[in-house]
Formats: sequence, C-alpha cells, structure tokens
Amino acid sequence: MNLIVYAVFLIYLWILFSKKADFVFYIPIFHVVVDISFFYLGPASLATYYRGLILLIFFYFIIKNFKYVFPLKVVILVFLGFTGLLALQSTEILYSVKGYSQMFFSLLMLPTGYILINTEKKLHKLSRQYIWLIILSVFITSLGYIFNIGKVFNYGEDEQKIGLLGSAGLYSGAVCIALLPILVNSLRRNWMRAVSYIASILLFIFILLNVRRTAIMIPFVGLIAFLFTTEKKLQYFSYVAATVIVLAIASFWYGDTLRERFAFREEAGRFAPDFYKTEGRYLEVVTLTAEVFSFNEPMASLFGIGNNIFAEHISENKIVRRMHHTDFGRLLYGAGIAGVILYLFFTVKLFFLADLNHKTRIVHIRRIKSMIFALALINLALMVNGSLNLITLKSVIFLYMGALLRIYHNNMVSYRIKLSKVGGTLSISQAD
Repeated sequence: MNLIVYAVFLIYLWILFSKKADFVFYIPIFHVVVDISFFYLGPASLATYYRGLILLIFFYFIIKNFKYVFPLKVVILVFLGFTGLLALQSTEILYSVKGYSQMFFSLLMLPTGYILINTEKKLHKLSRQYIWLIILSVFITSLGYIFNIGKVFNYGEDEQKIGLLGSAGLYSGAVCIALLPILVNSLRRNWMRAVSYIASILLFIFILLNVRRTAIMIPFVGLIAFLFTTEKKLQYFSYVAATVIVLAIASFWYGDTLRERFAFREEAGRFAPDFYKTEGRYLEVVTLTAEVFSFNEPMASLFGIGNNIFAEHISENKIVRRMHHTDFGRLLYGAGIAGVILYLFFTVKLFFLADLNHKTRIVHIRRIKSMIFALALINLALMVNGSLNLITLKSVIFLYMGALLRIYHNNMVSYRIKLSKVGGTLSISQAD
C-alpha cells in the first residue's frame, strides 16, 4: 500500500509542475490525501515533509502575486513575521518550526484565494473541488465501517474502525457542509445537486457517529450564521427542515450506534452543563492566564520570549506534558499577550470583511457576504479547539474565504461603477 501512496505523491508533484498557480484548485483534496497517507506512513513521516515541499514549491510559483493588496495584508504579515522569529529562537526548534509552518501555510491561504480565485468561473471550479472533498470523505469513512479498516474509534469500548481519516479528519468535510448553500451553485444539473445533498447528509451522519463536539459544531455554527444573515431565510430553513426529517428517518439504521457512543461520552461528563469545569483545556487556560498575567517573567508574558512556541509540551525532543488544547493557550504561552492580541485582531477583522451593514439588492452578493460571516464565526469558534495548527482544516476555511472576498469585491466595484453611470449617488472614486 505504501507504493500506492508514493505513486499518488508523484502524481500530485507532476500536477503541481504542470499547473503551477492553478494547483490552487487541487489543494483541498491534496491535504485530505496527505492526511489519509498518515495512516500508512505514520506521523512525522515522509508525508509531513512532502506536504511542506509541495506547498513551498506552490508558493514559489505565486510569490510575485503577493505584492498586490489583499485583505488584512499588514496584520497577517506582522503576525507571521513575529511568530516566525519566536519559532527560530525556540530551544525545540524542529517542533516549533513544524508547528509554525502548519499555521503559516494555512493562514496564507486567505490571500492565495483572494489573489488567484478572481472570477466567478474560478470560484465555481473551486466549489466543485469542495464537493469532491465531501464525497471523498464519505467514501473513505464508509470503507472503515464496511470493511473494518482504518483508525479505531476514539470514544468507545469496542474496536470499531472508522476509516482512514479518523474523527478529526472529518473537520474539513464539516466545513464543506456549512458551505453547501454556496457550493451547489457551481453545479448545473439537478442530479448533481441531489448527489451533493445526499453525500453531505451521509457525511454528517458519520460526523454524528464520531461524537466529536468540534466536528458537530462546525456545520451547525456555519449554517446558523448563514441562515440568520442571508435573504430567503424561509427557503433555506425549509432545506434544513427536510434534512432533519431525512436524518430522523435514517436514524433507524444508525440510531443504536449513536446512542451507545453518546452514552459513553456522556458517562465521561463531556455533555454535562458544566463539563467545561473539568475539561483540561479550560483548566489549563485558567492556570496559564494567571501565570502570564502575574508578569513574573515580563518578556515571556508580553512576547513569549523564552518559551517554545508550538512546542510547549516538548523537552529535549520528548513529549513531557499535555499540549495546550486551545488557540488562546498556545498563543498566550508561545507568543505572549502581544501574539494573542494580534491574532484576535485578525479574527475579529474577518467579521468586518463580511460588511453585513452594507445593504445591496444583488442576491448573489448578499449570499456571499453571509457565507464570509459564517466562515469568520467558524474560525472564531474553533479557537476553543486548538485548531491553529490543523493545516487541512484551516486551509479549507481560509482558501474559500479569500475566494469569496475577491468575488464580493469584484461585484461591488462593478455594481458601483454601473450605479455611477446611471446617475447614482456613488462614484468610482467612492468605490475605491
């Protein structure tokens, strides 16, 4: 099987050199394929370095495009520059640089999407790749349940295999479910849309069966944010209602397994009203915050200097303690108060990019603005999960957000120019 994995790696390398900048359309599936390969090659294997090499070559092909203006350019570059310097001064530099590179490549997907996905046609092409990601996730997970192969279910007493992606591997698919109201617009035929809806429902059932709160939360947060900020709410709510009915009917097949797994997680206290009080991530944030704001080591508290960013759990190349499981905790320890402020500023500014206060009559633009807001909310909610270094998940989010922002800006410039020509109150200079 390893030979097949290496063959697929060579194919993606050939695609990269053939397509160059257009490799951007292959990135979502590429990340999932690499995630699958870890089951066969293991963590910190050739797959880790291969992914880094592919992304380095890709950014080499497009680096000249980064001279152009893109959203939040200054804050992104300052944040990456600051945390990059901290990674280089780490005493566990290999682990710090690895963690930094995962964040670096995924965060740069925002300007990458904005710069390269600059037409509706390209957005539709990217959207179809996201639909294929849903289908691939369903297929790979189905193999686990049908043939009992892949990773073992994390939360249960049985040895049930759940496919080659595992529980966390479905996070990117969960984002695609949240994006479905936009993604299906790239499909011309009704049967294609039907297949997409069915695949999304199947994927969500697998997500439910994995009882990972983060994976379940992602589509809920995204779709609710979209529904409450978009037009035609009744139409979209009817789609959600129909989906709930289908899930309820299908529960005759998966309900018993879901109840058993839910009960196992419930016994562990993971669904209690005050579960957070016993959660390691909550307790570590409380302890870490008190320690940092004591300013016993001012430079570490303010800038993370002296700490090993993204390697807080490593000492002398060995895992010696639990890593911080929230973005807030990882940044507060590794980059200090300054790092947290920079990232929070970036995260909050994403909401302003949705520009919900600006009203427009164009339904397509309103739908795009709502989805930008939904992705921003998903990104904020993920801070409690420690997703900063989940390169596949964050790449899927930021790449599509960047693409939506570019299409939104293109449409608004065109709209304002047309308005000025027919005697509207806006002028081209105001559009700038």
